[in-house]
Amino acid sequence: MFAALKLGIFDLLQASPLTAPAIAAGISADPSATARLCYACVSLGLLQEAGGEFSLTPLSAQYLCRSSDTSMAGYILYSNDVLMDLWSHLEDAVREGTHRWNQSFGFSGPLFDSFFPTDEAMRTFIMGMHGFGTLSSPAVAQAFDLSAFHTVVDLGGATGHLTVALCERYTQLHGVVFDFPRVLRVAEEQIAHSRARERIQCVSGDFFRDDFPPADLYVMGRILHDWDEAKVSQLIEKSFQSLPSG
Repeated sequence: MFAALKLGIFDLLQASPLTAPAIAAGISADPSATARLCYACVSLGLLQEAGGEFSLTPLSAQYLCRSSDTSMAGYILYSNDVLMDLWSHLEDAVREGTHRWNQSFGFSGPLFDSFFPTDEAMRTFIMGMHGFGTLSSPAVAQAFDLSAFHTVVDLGGATGHLTVALCERYTQLHGVVFDFPRVLRVAEEQIAHSRARERIQCVSGDFFRDDFPPADLYVMGRILHDWDEAKVSQLIEKSFQSLPSG
């Protein structure tokens, strides 16, 4: 799946079914190896084959094509290009009890400063997380009764998918997406499509350094696992201190 997406096979098949030689020509690859990769994707339910031609399944059309609103392509590319390398050093991680970012990629400064060297790299990853969020955030919104709250701030909110899901379900809620300025440019594009967009705003900042916008509900989605215990405690304590009395 990782290789087929990286090579562009799913995007190529959006227009019409193609034979393996035609796919190989479209992605500048070996026809025999391309055929074997496509049949592997058929066995995973990611492609289908009939009459010598390969085509998308509903699953791959929805989640593996870059143009889809619910595309997971960014996250899968991140898994292919980043996580696979990190996992290859698992033994060293166990021996030393530390992460593998420096060993794998030579990152020496703050992780996210190094991780997004270009705006395009940042957008690819953020939109991959957006695809993830469009699946999970509506379920999170349904799991809790938030009718007593008035303002929610999503710390490190990325594209705002969780804020959108919460504000669309709870019409009394006003939402704030709190993240770095260049991330919020992507968030504003996505929020503009929401029926709750008039109740959602973007505020730029660094949640370790800057004050939190005032709210009676703070949320963090896929945030705490990135940091050590001291920084996790800092974020939770800061959230607690920012809440109104009671």
